[in-house]
Formats: sequence, structure tokens, C-alpha cells
Amino acid sequence: MTNTQNFINYEYLEIFVENKFRDLYLDSYPHFGWYVTTVTAAKNHQSKIAISLKRNRVMTNKAELVRLQSKFEALVKQLNIIDNKNELIPTVYACLIGIIGTIFIGLAFLTYQYSNLFLSLIVSLPGFTGWITPYWFYKYFKKIITGKNTVVVNQIYDEIFKTCRRAQGLKQ
Repeated sequence: MTNTQNFINYEYLEIFVENKFRDLYLDSYPHFGWYVTTVTAAKNHQSKIAISLKRNRVMTNKAELVRLQSKFEALVKQLNIIDNKNELIPTVYACLIGIIGTIFIGLAFLTYQYSNLFLSLIVSLPGFTGWITPYWFYKYFKKIITGKNTVVVNQIYDEIFKTCRRAQGLKQ
């Protein structure tokens, strides 16, 4: 005689997560009923990891857990967008400053070609400044933009923790 009461039918999921969100996913997915089976480096993605998960296919409140899991994933996507903005905007500003510096160096070269050494030296000063300063502008703008987004990021993390807490309450 077989005991069918102990039989558990699992559903499986493999997700690819950026390394910066590794711990967040590993800590949060068990609240939605998932058990982490393996964590490996993703083969086709350098900055991502593959997390293999399984959970009981027959659960109470499964629909609500799936809804909360979707909400969690949307919140993490918002975090990723904000993090990318924190990098992108200062990079664009720094590149623009470098390009403007290159334009001034080109103008200095052209004025030198027309035998105007004094004007060439004057025009080359902003050009060299535009080549030297982008790194510091990048750091400055990144600090400002990250500071502005800190409140929003903290609110998103609070919402993630509330979502996980609700899911944990439904799982029990």
C-alpha cells in the first residue's frame, strides 16, 4: 500500500537575477512559497546569476501569493530603473563635457593652423579643462542624483518588505 498523503507535486522556476539583487531575491522568494534549489552563474549573462526554485503546486492562497510575487518583481524592476538612472545621467553629463572639450581642442588646432598662436592657446584652455574634469563632474552629479533618489529607493524597499511580510502571513 502506498501512502499518497505525503506526495508533493512541485512546480519549478528558474530566474535570472542581476548580481546586485542576489541577496534580495534569495531572502524574498521563500516568502512566496519557493525553495531555493541551486544558485549558479548565468551562462549567457556576465552580470547575472541563475536561481533555480521549486514550490508545492497545491497551496492555499496560491493566487494571492502569485499576485504578491508579481508585485515584488515590479518593485525590483523599479529599483533597477532608478539604479540605471543613477549611472546614466552622470555619464551623459561627463561625456558631454568631454565632447565640448574636444570641440575646443579642435578649434584651438584650427586657429593654430591659421597662424594665430595666442588665440589658439586661449581656446585650448577650456578644451583641456573639458578633457580633465569629466570624472569629477561624474562623481558630483552621481552624488546629487543618488541623493535625490534615496528617499524613493527607501520607499520601494519598505514596500518590498511589506509585500514579503504579507506573503509570509499567507503562506503560514
